[in-house]
Amino acid sequence: MDDIEKLKAENSDLRTKVDELMSNKYCLEGELRKVTETNERLLRILENLSNGYVKKER
Repeated sequence: MDDIEKLKAENSDLRTKVDELMSNKYCLEGELRKVTETNERLLRILENLSNGYVKKER
């Protein structure tokens, strides 16, 4: 019976770790999307600047 309880506890710990890793994964994917969008905006700005486009301030 001791072995079964140990395995149950170990399984619970592993499930908790998996849940934490999945949460981290989703968080990192969100951050990666933000960084990708920022990079795309910066590339458009650089392209516009290299083409001589200057945005007029209002």
